[in-house]
Amino acid sequence: FEVELCKVVRIKNDVLMNESAVRSYLSQVVPVPFSRDFKFADEINTWLFDHGVKQPVSIEINDGDGLILNRVTNSFPISQNATDEFREVEFFEHKDSDGVLLASGWILHHAYCGAFSRKLGMAGLRLRVGDIQVGDETITAGLFKESRFSSWVVGDIHIHHKKIVPNGRRDDFEQNGKYAELQDELKLLATRLTALIRQRSNQRVRLRKTHQQLTNASAWFEASRSPRMPALVK
Repeated sequence: FEVELCKVVRIKNDVLMNESAVRSYLSQVVPVPFSRDFKFADEINTWLFDHGVKQPVSIEINDGDGLILNRVTNSFPISQNATDEFREVEFFEHKDSDGVLLASGWILHHAYCGAFSRKLGMAGLRLRVGDIQVGDETITAGLFKESRFSSWVVGDIHIHHKKIVPNGRRDDFEQNGKYAELQDELKLLATRLTALIRQRSNQRVRLRKTHQQLTNASAWFEASRSPRMPALVK
């Protein structure tokens, strides 16, 4: 279908009339395709197809930038002068106590150097029904022991069980037994991701300490070669 709004007047900071904001929102919420350059696109598309997720749709807006693509990209900035990239995709399924599939999803792993900037519109373990996002990037933040770590991860979780349904506002799901089961499973996932984040952080700390020790040792070695260095120090 096609939606056309004619002679709409922009009022102050009207996000609805901001092409960049609309493009960013649609890239996160609606079922749009991955970029052809995205290196995990084929793997994720195959996984989604095998789990009954419908094909994405083609959407354009009148900003001249072509098709709207999924929010994820191969690389992303972690500071003004540094970037990181996704290195691995992990797939998973969650089933209820009877073995019936509740949800399936994917997570993109990286170096976990810090939280994603919200301006990127990329972070969060997001929940989707019919490949349309429910809520926003914070919908699973409360499942992490430290909610800030939810902005360190990138992934989508597709709901399959018919009893897990969005509420009227589509900002969360109706509270029932099946949704509670799924949340319990997602808490375990969040715990594992938190442990991974802390592990990578500890590795960076050890690496910095080792680098500093090697730098100090090198400086002492160079100093010891100087004829001005007292023999006792040598």
